[in-house]
Amino acid sequence: AWTGSGPYAENNTFNTDQVEISNIPSVTFILQNQEDPLLAGYGFGLRSRLLGYFIRADWAWGVVDGRTLPSEFYLSLNLDF
Repeated sequence: AWTGSGPYAENNTFNTDQVEISNIPSVTFILQNQEDPLLAGYGFGLRSRLLGYFIRADWAWGVVDGRTLPSEFYLSLNLDF
């Protein structure tokens, strides 16, 4: 989701950061950046059943602005409904 006319528009709030300096009164900076609003990710995982529970382990990497982020490990336990 985005604000403005589109995700690549300059007036999108995702591309604007407002920074206020607390020890100097009435000083505010508005920073314009153009980050790619599209995100991606990839990874691999294992799924199995153990003692009646479904267990899943996943390793994933995110990609933001063409940079690969550090890996994240996810472990989940579920019951079959």
